[in-house]
Amino acid sequence: MIATEKEACPVCHSVEFVREVESFGEFRGMECGQCTLQFADPLRYDEAAYRRAYSDDEGTEAAYVPSVQWAREMSAEGEEAEWLISAAQRRALAVLEGELAAGAPVLDLGCGTGWFLECGRRRGWEMSGLDVGEQNVAVLRDKGFRCATANVEAYPAGWPEPRAVTLFEVLEHLPDPVGFLSGLRERFPEAPLVLSVPSPKRWTRLGGVRDLADLPPNHLTRWTRESLERALRQVGYREVWTEHPAPDGREFAQVGLRGILKTRWAGRSLTQADALLPEAGDLPPLGEAMARWRWKSRMGEPFVWAFRAAGWSAISILAVARG
Repeated sequence: MIATEKEACPVCHSVEFVREVESFGEFRGMECGQCTLQFADPLRYDEAAYRRAYSDDEGTEAAYVPSVQWAREMSAEGEEAEWLISAAQRRALAVLEGELAAGAPVLDLGCGTGWFLECGRRRGWEMSGLDVGEQNVAVLRDKGFRCATANVEAYPAGWPEPRAVTLFEVLEHLPDPVGFLSGLRERFPEAPLVLSVPSPKRWTRLGGVRDLADLPPNHLTRWTRESLERALRQVGYREVWTEHPAPDGREFAQVGLRGILKTRWAGRSLTQADALLPEAGDLPPLGEAMARWRWKSRMGEPFVWAFRAAGWSAISILAVARG
């Protein structure tokens, strides 16, 4: 069905090729036939939901939001972080290891509870992080990280200019993703940008079911490699490449088939708060969760290889942009 009074595509600004593909509450899901981007109409950001998700009430946290509790429990060596990052982040580390020397400053935007910051620190880089969540930023500062709740426009004075900027699972939450990328390109013109967004080919979409957290107002845009490359080139990056990282055992262990089936049966009647905070109950200690994931990773290895053989990707698309 072709929608009336259509919102223009935020990437290619097309109206003619935009059509409605789904609806969820007050939102329409639109798709641009010219650049392949899907986006919500209206494009509206709900900052309160993210602040609530990172609150001190640990009993309301869910798998969609990294746990502040676990960040507090991480060991001084930070070895847990190597398990807690995504397959795309592990691929990003491999890319950056080939380019950055020890001591190189790296800025992680939307740093969450700091798993990637810790992985970078373990590799000898000087890590800095920005995030909207006050609680997780406070925890990371206690652990010795340079972190702030400022945005890119108010980049803290005295912080080093980054040799690389990372942005994992952030772009899909923003109402003006191209404007945000343009601001990054202007503010840090010499730094390569490494980012990830949810992949339309991710193995967690078994049977074509969309994860509840992938619906607006949580995710406002859904990207393909084509639309992401177009957006990055549009803001001035000259060298851009993207890939679908392969799923791995650690990622499989953290998500699991049980969560996918629960999402399939849950339907689409949940609100944003329900999607982010589905049920109360204390999280297990980090050590206990890690032990479970190691066991699930070993037991689930045949599933991982089956997903790869079937052409499914990891949860995210990875993009690297330079110049």
